[in-house]
Amino acid sequence: MSAGETNTLDEYVKVFQDTRTQDFFGLQLPTVSDPKIVDLSEYLNLERGRVLGLDLTALSEYDSFKYPMVCGLYTIAEMAGSIDEDKTIITDCGIYNSQRAARNLAERLGLSGEYVSPESIEHLNQLSRSGNFQVVNEDKSLQGEGVEVKNACYRTLVKRLLGIREEDKSFAEKAIYLGHGELGWAAMIPVARAYKQALKENGITPDAFVSCVGAGTTSVPFTLEEIARKNYLVEYQETPIMTNLHNLKSCQISGEASGEIEGYDFERHLESRKRISRKFEENPFIPSEFWDMIDGSCLVEGTADYSMLCKLIQRGVRVGLTTAGNLCVAKEVAEQEGKVVVTPVFEKSLIKYAPRER
Repeated sequence: MSAGETNTLDEYVKVFQDTRTQDFFGLQLPTVSDPKIVDLSEYLNLERGRVLGLDLTALSEYDSFKYPMVCGLYTIAEMAGSIDEDKTIITDCGIYNSQRAARNLAERLGLSGEYVSPESIEHLNQLSRSGNFQVVNEDKSLQGEGVEVKNACYRTLVKRLLGIREEDKSFAEKAIYLGHGELGWAAMIPVARAYKQALKENGITPDAFVSCVGAGTTSVPFTLEEIARKNYLVEYQETPIMTNLHNLKSCQISGEASGEIEGYDFERHLESRKRISRKFEENPFIPSEFWDMIDGSCLVEGTADYSMLCKLIQRGVRVGLTTAGNLCVAKEVAEQEGKVVVTPVFEKSLIKYAPRER
């Protein structure tokens, strides 16, 4: 990044980490006394090493790892002068996690919202607690799979933001476009820096950072901020290996689909892994130096993360599949190298925070 870009980020971080900003959004960033870090080592039955979870869901009352990101994007828009009293509709494009976070932000600020999504509109609107926030998809053909569908949804939103059609002009005048696909990683820089400081002040020096490829809003900022000495990306067997990483040493993690979670559709889980586009290397907004800082990628079979999830639930750890996939790799790296590994917790954990290192 250029000096100008770095100075802009530094100014944004200063504003976002201010306690007044946190109070405004209902955020609680990691601190020395409250690091928001959970120790998952004993639940993974590690033979050696240590795995710590960065509990992103503990940063607000909404239990959403995307909520700090949308708050950051709103702050960036405010600092850029893009928000005035006429702007009353929060909007963006994406799937349920980001949509839920945007809905929470809109409700907190007393605004309305409109989200374009490739997912089932009826299902998402049923999950909305407020009638002032709607998930839309004017073209039913947009519902489907892959990056083409995602791009089609963005085109639908862009056309509305341009206000070319008469029925879109009012929306275009009132819309607050968050743009998490473009700036989501930058919005999370203050969170990454807060975690880095909390780890340092608690005497914890991570040897490796592990995060799934799909979570660009987490893997990119934590890598760029050098939270650990090494960085590993998690991929899934059903999706293409990232071309930027094809020359790096990789490992493959397999697992049996052991265990069963009541009410959980395992076949649907495998299909969802096929639908999610992991090729965020095509995102031109991600700084190129990010790729130079990646030390390896690990391929996880679709049955391995499910098996890990079953084991964790049996041991009283309440997380989801993405976190379970991260933990498959974190466990492997910790045991192979006997080091301290940190990884994001994307779904609520019930484990007490990690103690200070001695």
